Amino acid sequence: PAEGSMPMTEAPAWLQRVEVRLPRIGVSLVEELPQARELLYLHLELVRFEWRQNSSDVQHTRLAISEAQVDCQLPDRDDARVRDRRRSESLGLLQRDRPAVIFANHGEGEKPFISVFVQQCAASSHGLLLPCVELALDAVDITVDDGWLDPLMRFCAQAATPGGCSGDGTSYGLSFLRVAESAGTPIVDGYVAPPLPSVVQIDALHISTIALTIWCTLHLGAAHFLPPYVRAAIRLLSLSGQLTLDGAHLVLPARRLPPHRGSL
Repeated sequence: PAEGSMPMTEAPAWLQRVEVRLPRIGVSLVEELPQARELLYLHLELVRFEWRQNSSDVQHTRLAISEAQVDCQLPDRDDARVRDRRRSESLGLLQRDRPAVIFANHGEGEKPFISVFVQQCAASSHGLLLPCVELALDAVDITVDDGWLDPLMRFCAQAATPGGCSGDGTSYGLSFLRVAESAGTPIVDGYVAPPLPSVVQIDALHISTIALTIWCTLHLGAAHFLPPYVRAAIRLLSLSGQLTLDGAHLVLPARRLPPHRGSL
């Protein structure tokens, strides 16, 4: 360089890089009680994950999923082998058959279902410094009805209740032998104090616009997850005991959240 000129600074080189690409992932949720059957099937198309770290200890993490779809596999659903026909035209399917596809992204303009980017910088051993976080979601169609929601809630209740019992008397949870082995043992034996909570610092968090199209038919008597005052308000406004939405559009605007620092 010429005399008196400053040397050009080079970007830090990437020292480590991990890249994972999966063409598709399928996950089935299988209920065993009261009878063995498949409830839901989750299908993810083209999952891409990348992590890299440079010489300045800056880490970049990217996750992108091209398509996501959830099918209800119960026998009373309408054609579980095809994709949701509502992508091309809006039909009042809830007035006829219950569709098999209960969740699907649009995929318009080759936009992925979800795209996440996280930049992480070096921090203390108990800290997490995130200068930039970006989250982008595609428009999504959702169908909610009692046909799949009630079995899913029953499955979650069985899985979350230790030592419970099903309707036919079949027990599940911890066995008596395991409980007997722990009897008489002080709970402080082998206790190790937990580490200090991690501190998270986010300098910039960007969330893209979220667009949802919702089909819903629920009997309010079975919607126990809603607060009583919400159920009472819906019953008063709808003049019935059922909540029905036919292709309702819900759009959440993009947001830029302010910097945050605090514990997890």
